[in-house]
Amino acid sequence: MNNIDEENVEELNPMENFTMVANGIYRSAFPKKKNFSFLKKLGLKSILTLILEDYPELNQNFLKKNGITFFQFGVAGNKEPFCDIPETVICDALSVILDKRNHPSNNIFLMKKLM
Repeated sequence: MNNIDEENVEELNPMENFTMVANGIYRSAFPKKKNFSFLKKLGLKSILTLILEDYPELNQNFLKKNGITFFQFGVAGNKEPFCDIPETVICDALSVILDKRNHPSNNIFLMKKLM
């Protein structure tokens, strides 16, 4: 018999397309409210996104409540027709990703957690 109290079990829902790219580096689709418990379990210090649109207020509140720094580098979508991403944007985003002060980090669309 299992003595787990099902009412007190926290459900963890990873974002769509969540996968490890390399040791400590992940990618995923945009997080939704149902993914917040999963994100919290990662113990993040920062999140980086490449979206052009304003980051949803619900997500901003989650980040603020959990002390997660937010970085946004707006680039046009990656679906056809394809567009060029300015090299400066790529360099700036990589600088954030590689800066150990931001680790562990979770990057949306280029999602990662470096230790």
